[in-house]
Amino acid sequence: MSTEIFKTVQEHTRAFGEKNDCAVKAVAIATKTDYATVHALFKKLGRKSRQGTYAFITLRALKELGYDVKEIYMPHDARRLAESASTSETADFVRRVISKYPKFYNAKKFTVNQLESFSEAWSHIENALVVVRGHVLAYQDGLVHDWTKGKKNAIESIMILSKR
Repeated sequence: MSTEIFKTVQEHTRAFGEKNDCAVKAVAIATKTDYATVHALFKKLGRKSRQGTYAFITLRALKELGYDVKEIYMPHDARRLAESASTSETADFVRRVISKYPKFYNAKKFTVNQLESFSEAWSHIENALVVVRGHVLAYQDGLVHDWTKGKKNAIESIMILSKR
């Protein structure tokens, strides 16, 4: 079930005759910027209408909107990384999340569904774009704003946003 915020942005998508604009929607939601403004910015940066968006365009758009991005790539086996001796930023992030999961849960892959199912584990992230295969979505204050809400799409990376 989609959030009201996502449904509102989806209406703008239809009004623009758009499709394949998940990055535009996600950035509009995450930055609390009007869809039309974000759509125009993406077009200026090189996104073609009704086509997907390259990651570098999304990152440039976020920068122009005044956001810093810290991207964390999710491991193929989160539990193994958490139990390793690695001191990388990703390992520390994974340990922090997994430490708040139920003890019985074997978190090999993180999924979109887990962002809300185990919201306490993810509560340290206030505002982010979440990348799954071929798609990006907005995650704010413990809520997934996208059609993937409740789905088991594997998370490939998380772009944590902070306003400059």
